[in-house]
Amino acid sequence: MGPPPVEDVWEKKIIFAGTETNSQCSGHLEGALQSAEQAVFEINQLNSKP
Repeated sequence: MGPPPVEDVWEKKIIFAGTETNSQCSGHLEGALQSAEQAVFEINQLNSKP
């Protein structure tokens, strides 16, 4: 599967996280954990920009 396209108005305002958004381990606990880690990374990147 992978994350849905996020463009235009929602770009950098909505972050999807869940097992279904992980392209390597979709449907498994490992996919949910990897997706959560990616979401936290993206949020931290957004918060660190001036």
